[in-house]
Order: sequence, then C-alpha cells, then structure tokens
Amino acid sequence: MLGWGSAGELGDGTTRTRLTPTRVVGFGSTALVAIVSRSVGVTPARLAAVKLRCGAQARCEGTLALAGSRVTLGRKSFSIARGLTRAVKVKLNARGFKLLVRALRLPARLRIRYGQPDGGTTTATRAITLVAPTSTKR
Repeated sequence: MLGWGSAGELGDGTTRTRLTPTRVVGFGSTALVAIVSRSVGVTPARLAAVKLRCGAQARCEGTLALAGSRVTLGRKSFSIARGLTRAVKVKLNARGFKLLVRALRLPARLRIRYGQPDGGTTTATRAITLVAPTSTKR
C-alpha cells in the first residue's frame, strides 16, 4: 500500500510519492532464541550442554558465553535451524572448572548474543547453576 507517510499512512517519512520498499516494524522474520536450561551438569571433560530453542521465524546464529563471579568460564558459537531445540556444548576453561569442582554447584550467568535477519543483534541473559561431575565430587 502506498501512502504519504505524513498522515499516519504507510510511507517512508517523506511527502513524496515513490515506489520504494519501506521497512515496517512487526513484519518480516525475526530470530528469537529461548534459553531453556536452568541447571546444567558439567562432564569430566569440562563440557556443559546448554539447551537453546530457536523460534520458527528465522535461523538462530550467535555466541553463547558463560561467566561466574568475575571470571569468564567459557564461550561457544552456535547455529540452530528455525523451530529446533539444540544443546550447545561449551567447554569450561581450567580455572572455571576448578572453581566448580571445589564448590560442587556454581551460580553462573549465561549470555547469548545472536544476529537478526535485518543485520541487528539481540542479547539475552539468564542465571543458571552449573553442577560438578559426580566423578570429581569429594
């Protein structure tokens, strides 16, 4: 639909009539990632499998970062097809794994940053708990 853009009609913000595609908020595809995990067990190989769910609108691609109190624990890139849930395996660094083994349960902050089809990015965070592997518990 063509509009003047100055009287609440669909337009590009000018009063000139022209056939130029106009971006409309709320239309088109948007990538949406849900952080499913709340508590994540860590393997003796230092891997934490964090579950993420990609919305049905668009493919989800980005970076997942785990952080403890003032220390980065690990980082991993991910790519998930639209409409699917996937466990993204993040390898904890040696320092973070030592902290986890000592504490047995470690509060952490999970941050994901992912791209949007329009070139923008979205960031989401969630508090989670990392659980030490059984074979290393005291």
